[in-house]
Amino acid sequence: MLKLEHRENLAKALYCSGLLEEEVAKVYHHLATRMPEEDIKCLLEYIANDSLKHAEVLKAISKCLTITGKADFETCEKIWGEIWRNLINDAKRQLLRKGRMNRSELESIIDSLEKLENCVGEEYLTILHMRAIELIAQEQGIDLKHYKVILEWIVEDEKRHQQTLDMIKNIITKNSHVKHHRTL
Repeated sequence: MLKLEHRENLAKALYCSGLLEEEVAKVYHHLATRMPEEDIKCLLEYIANDSLKHAEVLKAISKCLTITGKADFETCEKIWGEIWRNLINDAKRQLLRKGRMNRSELESIIDSLEKLENCVGEEYLTILHMRAIELIAQEQGIDLKHYKVILEWIVEDEKRHQQTLDMIKNIITKNSHVKHHRTL
C-alpha cells in the first residue's frame, strides 16, 4: 500500500475512490435496467445517480488538490489494496450479466453485496476511504478546506445507500410473504 504522505498521493486516493464510485454507479444502473419492478428499479437508479455524482465530485476534488492527481488501476490497487481491485472486478462481472432479474435473484445479490463479497461493499469501503483521507490530510497538514464538508456528505449518502438497500430487501421480503400466503 502506498503511503499517502503527499498532496499528490492524497489526490490520487481521491481519484481512485472516484473510479470505484463510477464503476458502482454503472452496476446499480445495470441492475435497475434488469429489474421489471418499477419500485425497486427506482431505488436502484437513486443509488446509481448518487454514486455517479460522488465519482464526479471525488475526481474534481482530486484535480483541485494537484494537477496530476489522476491514477490508473494499478496505482489505485497500490493505494487502496486488494479489496479495491476485488470490488472493481466484481462490478465488472456484474455488468456482464444479461436478461431480466427476478426479486429472489436480486435478494441474493443484495445479500452477497452486503457481505462485502461484491461491488456494493463499496458503501462501506467509501466510508472508510473518506475517513482515512480526512485523517491523512490532517496528519500531513493538508487543508481540505470546504472539501471536508463534501466528504462528510458523501459518507452520509453512503449510509443512505445502505438504508436504501435495506428498503429493497424489505420490499422483496414483504412481497415474498404476500405471494406465499396467497398460494396457501
